[in-house]
Amino acid sequence: MSCRLVNTAPTPAWPPPDSARRRLEIAAISLTAERGADELTVEAICRRADEPHDSFFAEFADVDSCLLAAVDRGVEAVSARTDAAARDGEPRAVVTQVLLCLSAEPALARVALRDIGTLGRAGQARREQLIQNVSRGITTAAATEHEDPPAMLGTMVAGGLAEVAVRWASSPQPPDAEEIADQLLALWAPWLG
Repeated sequence: MSCRLVNTAPTPAWPPPDSARRRLEIAAISLTAERGADELTVEAICRRADEPHDSFFAEFADVDSCLLAAVDRGVEAVSARTDAAARDGEPRAVVTQVLLCLSAEPALARVALRDIGTLGRAGQARREQLIQNVSRGITTAAATEHEDPPAMLGTMVAGGLAEVAVRWASSPQPPDAEEIADQLLALWAPWLG
């Protein structure tokens, strides 16, 4: 099976911190990945971002809204990569792009797929949105290759991929994204036809 990857190098999920808002979002993600969402404070975020409290409250109502905004930006970036790969019609490309994108931002991977759930319904909704977007990409790509992929194929792959992505992106020397994509999709090969 050929695979035309959108990009084969880890690519950050968001652009460099060129504004106070971006610096605050990045600080919220990194602190949450290090300490957990329960330990996140405005003071800690401002200190990490090297921004005054006034900047924080000019951008966000509270700590949760800052963290949710940061995760939203990451979900949008991952979704854009998976949508582009899905247009190529290869589930392997979608899985590879998710791994590459999240490996470039391991803190984002951990927060978006694991820690964000501690923020209640809003946090769960962000995590679910990411998984649904990846699922849609996989299903779209599979439908291009196969006439009638199972309805749950994308959800099964995306759900398993979420846990793999957190572990993979957090490891000191992550394995090759294409190799992991091949292994994951081999598990679902019977459903792909």
